[in-house]
Amino acid sequence: MMSMRSQAARAGGASDGVVFVDGKATVTLHKDDVVTMSNVPAGASYSIRQNTSVMPTWYTQRSAEHVDGIIAADGRHEALVTNEYHTSGSWTPTAHKEFINGTLTARQFEFELLENGSAIAATSNDADGNVQFTTIEYTSPGKHTYIIREKDGGNPFIVYDTADYEITVTLTDNGQGQLTATVNNAITITNRMMGPLPQTGGVPNRNPMIIGLAFMMMGLLMAYSTAAYVRRYRW
Repeated sequence: MMSMRSQAARAGGASDGVVFVDGKATVTLHKDDVVTMSNVPAGASYSIRQNTSVMPTWYTQRSAEHVDGIIAADGRHEALVTNEYHTSGSWTPTAHKEFINGTLTARQFEFELLENGSAIAATSNDADGNVQFTTIEYTSPGKHTYIIREKDGGNPFIVYDTADYEITVTLTDNGQGQLTATVNNAITITNRMMGPLPQTGGVPNRNPMIIGLAFMMMGLLMAYSTAAYVRRYRW
């Protein structure tokens, strides 16, 4: 008697049966299925091979044990073939940039992506305000939490967005080797260009330095005019 067992990383159904052709048996097994072949004569040799050409692409054969041998009298032989399930997926972190009172240009602002407190990627915006990081690859389902934040560009006339934006990615396995990524929210990062100083009494409040320079020039002109007048009409 001989039995063959199949193991895999995912659940499956029962055996689809055994077909003998010219002394060969073709068996289809799923996870944890067992097929038993009785009345195999002692001394008969056996060789078991898995047809990997028809195996779904999300499985690979990891090991094959006791797949070659000779049946002993009243002996029991068990072959074990183990397959490994593979799944994969990806997600591209994105955000949108708003610039109030300013004009966006490509690569104007810089951003970083953090996981567990460490920066794992950096990027900048395009002229339309799109912020896109490099794609992240995954090989197992689960949840991942990231932080997207803007770097301070140091421009004193821009109020930068200092918030840490948290985003959670949930990866779901569809059972056919594919992970689907879903995110909990969309992110908009907003900066503001500082406007002119507020007006008082209906008169524009100009820059004090410019006003001071104007008065200084007026004073110099008046002093020059007075000196010229005295020199011209002095008795």
